[in-house]
Parts: sequence; structure tokens; C-alpha cells
Amino acid sequence: MSDFTKEPQRAIAILKEGTKSDFWKIIIEALEDSRHFIEEQQESEDMQELLPEQYKFTNELYKAKKEFLSTLIKTPENIVSWLESPPEEREKEFDPYDKG
Repeated sequence: MSDFTKEPQRAIAILKEGTKSDFWKIIIEALEDSRHFIEEQQESEDMQELLPEQYKFTNELYKAKKEFLSTLIKTPENIVSWLESPPEEREKEFDPYDKG
């Protein structure tokens, strides 16, 4: 167990303060720029020239990338939400792929 999960209120305060910092604002700006670039790619003429199967696959890939970037943008809020949950739930749900 890390220090932050032992002291969730301290970690929450750090995360909330960090989201106000220029550091995080720069990261958000870069992620949003990436998302806009993907949108431009999605709307490009090159996409229109793809075969239907390629178009569908590429479009789904772009959608997944945009969704992932949106998730990254919300990382501090997601961690705060996780830290605010009861400790027994945190341990249980931290890794959704670990169902052992």
C-alpha cells in the first residue's frame, strides 16, 4: 500500500491543488491539441477515400483514441474519486483486469 492510499485526504488535496497549476494546464492543452488533431484526421479527405472496412476500422480507432485522451484529461478527478471510496472498495476495484 502506498503512502497516498494510507493518507487519502493528503493525496486528494495534492491532486486538487495540482489541477490548478500551470504544469497540469500545459498537459491538458497538449492532450486537447492531440484530440483536435485526431478530429482533423477523422474529417480529412483521406478518410473518405478509404474502403468501407478500412474506414470503419480507422474511424473506430480514432474514436477510441479520443476517448482515451478524454480519460487522461480527467485523471486527477478519477484518482480523487477512487481515493474517496471506502478502502475495501479501492483494493477490490483498483485493477479491473485482476479478477483472480
